[in-house]
Amino acid sequence: MSGAIVAVMMTAVSAALAISHIGLNCRSLQVTDIFVFGSNLQGIHGAGAAKYALNHHGAKMGIGVGQQGTSYAIPTKSTPYKRLRIADIWDYVWEFMNWIDAHRNHTYLLTPIGCGLAGFKPEDMAKLFGKFKPPPNLKYPREFEPYLPFMADHPEFLANFPNFKPNL
Repeated sequence: MSGAIVAVMMTAVSAALAISHIGLNCRSLQVTDIFVFGSNLQGIHGAGAAKYALNHHGAKMGIGVGQQGTSYAIPTKSTPYKRLRIADIWDYVWEFMNWIDAHRNHTYLLTPIGCGLAGFKPEDMAKLFGKFKPPPNLKYPREFEPYLPFMADHPEFLANFPNFKPNL
């Protein structure tokens, strides 16, 4: 077997493993949906939801903040190995919330950022988003639901990620 064929096969296996690892069914996303994931400031999207965004939603290696293709990166780590302080993540959440307010033609599907490889608790990350009036074009992950009181009466704010299982 040629080296090129082996490389393509290994890439396909790697992508399948990443999808299986985070359990995301990409067929559930609509054309106007934006996949929102936790990233690092260096934009090294090597694992978890960041790798999925790189492989399937146009995230760009080397860009760790903002919209890229059909994805949006919110930094929760400064490097792949060092997490940010919650106060620093707050600045990026504020920037994101202002971005989606100006881009209401898209629906933003928030993954439980910071709760996988960065090691934060869902409660800590949910509180950052709970400081805002919930915008109609943002869907929250189920992991944040117990910490966002408005979600009890508004199931329409729940992101629909069939089988999404982050590393909690």
